Amino acid sequence: MSFLRSVKDRISNNAFRPPLTRREKQPEKIGLTTLGVDDSTVETSQRLHLYHRAHRWDPNLDDDYLKDVADAANSYEGSPANKHMIRRVMENSPYPEVRAAVRNRDEDVPVDTIRAWTIGLLLTTIGAGLNSLFSLRAPSIAVSSMVALLVAHPLGLAWAKVMPDKKIKAFGQEWHLNPGPFNLKEHALIVIMANASFGTGVAYFTDTIQAQKAFYKTDFGWAFNSCLAVSTQMVGFGIAGLLRRILVEPGSMIWPQTLVSTSFLYTLHDDTPPNPATTNGWRIPRYRYFLYVFTGAFVWYWFPGFIAPFLSVFAFATWIKPNNALVNQLFGGWTGISLIPITFDWSQISG
Repeated sequence: MSFLRSVKDRISNNAFRPPLTRREKQPEKIGLTTLGVDDSTVETSQRLHLYHRAHRWDPNLDDDYLKDVADAANSYEGSPANKHMIRRVMENSPYPEVRAAVRNRDEDVPVDTIRAWTIGLLLTTIGAGLNSLFSLRAPSIAVSSMVALLVAHPLGLAWAKVMPDKKIKAFGQEWHLNPGPFNLKEHALIVIMANASFGTGVAYFTDTIQAQKAFYKTDFGWAFNSCLAVSTQMVGFGIAGLLRRILVEPGSMIWPQTLVSTSFLYTLHDDTPPNPATTNGWRIPRYRYFLYVFTGAFVWYWFPGFIAPFLSVFAFATWIKPNNALVNQLFGGWTGISLIPITFDWSQISG
């Protein structure tokens, strides 16, 4: 009887006990927390280990920097060197190009505004139309998103000064016609719209439509052309979305061409003087420096473009014997292989 009573007591005691969780079933592991190390330190160490593993074969980072990251991950002392390394890894980018072009703080300013969408749709429509028109000429001219970046800035400033601050209710929300000063995020949204629309030139589907009309004398109408445009463009956007985790989200995906746009945006919206201690003695603000360079480039282009075209292709060797065919074939810029390629025209270098 005593044995049956003991079995009954065990069953009654365990009848209402909740089932063991997965963590309770596993044996207790002796880790850093059980050894007296703080949980935040353990988490920081794990993040540093993951960071070192992800960037171990990164060609853009030197070996000394990766060694410092590994030492900080394996050390649990709160030394100034370790704190500096943790702050550099956790709060900023390890690449100096990214740190110089992108800030590690986020400003609380309006983004999805009527001003941004109106200016963005206006510039995308005009830019796409110009690219479609200029693609038919030889040589073709392509309007890049940098043009939209430049033009959107005075348009946004003019909107902020001229438009009244009226409230419009639409889609269940209240929209401000003039939400305040034209900010960096609105400008970036306009540039993103322009880059997605005509940043890489004219869309490829226009070649198909032109070939149908020119060589096959067929025209399927505006409905077919619209569906062809949407379908081909959506394929590109879909592939970009699928590869976002590989080509966009990792910190090692720098994309230097994008850093140019971000630096330009900060230049137009930030007129604060720099700190000479961190800029090698430079005291001129970015915006003022951009105005100087822009004015100088505008004035200088008149010389190789119209006043002195010989500066565009500076083939001085052909001046010695202009009637010698061999000299023109060797050193001529337009008539030869230009063995001494000297130019004072930026369009010759960039084009």
